[in-house]
Amino acid sequence: DKPIAVNWMHIPYSQGAWADESPGVTHDHAQVKAILDGDGPFFFAGQHLSPRGAWMEAAIRSSHVALERVYDRVKAT
Repeated sequence: DKPIAVNWMHIPYSQGAWADESPGVTHDHAQVKAILDGDGPFFFAGQHLSPRGAWMEAAIRSSHVALERVYDRVKAT
C-alpha cells in the first residue's frame, strides 16, 4: 500500500478546512460516543468523529468503523 497525500490548500474551494472539537471535548466525550453509536438505521462517519483529526486517514478509518457497526447490526437480525 502506498500512502496518498493531498495539499488541500491547493484544492480550489477547500482551503484546508476541517472540523475540530470545542475546548474540553475529546473523542471520549459522551456526545461523540453517542454519535458513533448511530441513530436507528443511520450511522455517521468522518474525520470529525476520529481521534486522528484532520486527516483523510481519519475519515477513512471512521468509515470503516461505521461499516463494521452496520455489518454487526445486520448480522444480529
